[in-house]
Amino acid sequence: MMRRRVAARALLAVLPATLVMVHSVPAYAAPTPCSYNYDWAQQWVGTSSAFYHPGSGCPYGSTRYTGYSGLAGNLQTPAHYPSIASGGIHSLGWFNLDTCPAGQTIGGQYCGSYGSWIQEGWVAGCIAKSACGTCPGSDSSHTWLCTSSSDGIHLYEEGDAPPGDLSNYTVLDIGGLSYSSTIYLTIEWYPNPAPLYPDCAGWQGGGCWVSIYNGNKEAYWHTGGTPNSADDFKTSGGPVVGSEISSTYNSSGDPIVEMPTTVYGSSDPSTTGLRIKGANGYVSWNTSLPSGYTMLYDERNCPDSGQNPVCPNSPKPTYISNFYNYYKVEGCDSC
Repeated sequence: MMRRRVAARALLAVLPATLVMVHSVPAYAAPTPCSYNYDWAQQWVGTSSAFYHPGSGCPYGSTRYTGYSGLAGNLQTPAHYPSIASGGIHSLGWFNLDTCPAGQTIGGQYCGSYGSWIQEGWVAGCIAKSACGTCPGSDSSHTWLCTSSSDGIHLYEEGDAPPGDLSNYTVLDIGGLSYSSTIYLTIEWYPNPAPLYPDCAGWQGGGCWVSIYNGNKEAYWHTGGTPNSADDFKTSGGPVVGSEISSTYNSSGDPIVEMPTTVYGSSDPSTTGLRIKGANGYVSWNTSLPSGYTMLYDERNCPDSGQNPVCPNSPKPTYISNFYNYYKVEGCDSC
């Protein structure tokens, strides 16, 4: 994601009805902020109001505000399968809660090189299931799981628990999604999940993060330790929505991966627009937040040879477009 690390990704088998997150195999290494083989269009909550783009600085770091415990709203999927030419890896659109942003220290705990987060959204293209060095390629010792135009886009769930080094990284393939469809996504911390999610409450007796798709729980994210400790998720985080593409380095600037239009939120601030959960419950993600400020990032100034290697894979600029004071936004390369 610009991310922090928006991350190395993997797809596993179709998710069963309930998941408790436990330690998983290491994943393909994630990018650093402003990585040359990732391009983004994102909105998140920071400690100041700013619009970042190549040439004005990287979007993550000390600017992140992590005091929210939920993110919810509509996501409208793209109208078609994105173009992913040879050398392309994936195209994504997601909701995300960074519980411990990469490189930061939160509550005395260092978040690690990649950080800890929970994410859900749509995916097209290839995702690594394990550490693999040079990807993609012909290395038969590493497994890839890919979607193609015949498979369509899929819903995925992703998370990385502390210590933020990808040793606890997990991604799940939930199944196919329709084009131009509107889905409702929620990522929320439940300190007492027993009334709604008793099977989560039974896991070491603590609270947990829950990923929800159209009202149905898809994943529990809880390692079984003590929340906010060095080996478990924190109970709050930083909301982010955004589009992401990944491709191998391409000095010619030829198009590799398309970022199709994804709509985050809606025109209704009280129900299906982007909302974030603070100390007093959910509020509209607008120009007046209870804590923190809305921040934006895109690569509308790309391509620019002077910015390499920040965006050499952006033959078309990426855009984050704001509607209705941030509770509806679009990410794309042509909107």
